[in-house]
Amino acid sequence: MIAQTAEVREAHRFDVAALERYLRAHVEGFSGSLEVRQFRGGQSNPTYHVSAGGREYVLRRKPPGKLLPSAHAVDREYRVITALGKAGFPVPRTFALCEDDSVIGTAFYVMDCVHGRIFIDPAIPSVTPRERRAIYESLIDVLARLHTADWQALGLADFGRPGNYFARQIGRWTNSGKSISLSSPGMRRRPGCGAGASVARCDSRSTRPCRRRRATCSCASSTSAR
Repeated sequence: MIAQTAEVREAHRFDVAALERYLRAHVEGFSGSLEVRQFRGGQSNPTYHVSAGGREYVLRRKPPGKLLPSAHAVDREYRVITALGKAGFPVPRTFALCEDDSVIGTAFYVMDCVHGRIFIDPAIPSVTPRERRAIYESLIDVLARLHTADWQALGLADFGRPGNYFARQIGRWTNSGKSISLSSPGMRRRPGCGAGASVARCDSRSTRPCRRRRATCSCASSTSAR
């Protein structure tokens, strides 16, 4: 069992029997009784360790609840990983993408579980200088291959719109920020902040710095949510 997993959180639970039926029908070689645990730590898309019949898989799904348009696009993750895997890049093998919400409540995809080490500190102090050099060089090699890969030949010609990247990103996140309800707990005006009647009138919108510490001012919430 992977150490970074725990029991599935209450908010992220689903019908395990329904998932098992789906995997039997769509994942080649799937067999045995299904066991599901959830990876710990913060993540925008809930991620699960799935095991059955001596095989290990990883399942990533959209979170439940109301989501922003185009957010949590696990289908895009699946498509990119699948394309890169076919081109020989070091990514997990993908098995299935399910966009039918009736199976476990939200869209999800399944890929191979690849064991390895997770380095939190980019300086990698826990390894020898020789091994560290090999890791860095491998990272550079893969990044160089990614930048020289023919994304159209990989089948990603229609993956996104080329050009005007920054304008589209700024526009998308501006609209996403506007669509977040100011009534949500993380966006409410906090006591003691001279920011006016709502976050929308916070001093962070003006050229003057907020007179209060960000930790107690609603402008911190407003800024972090954009």
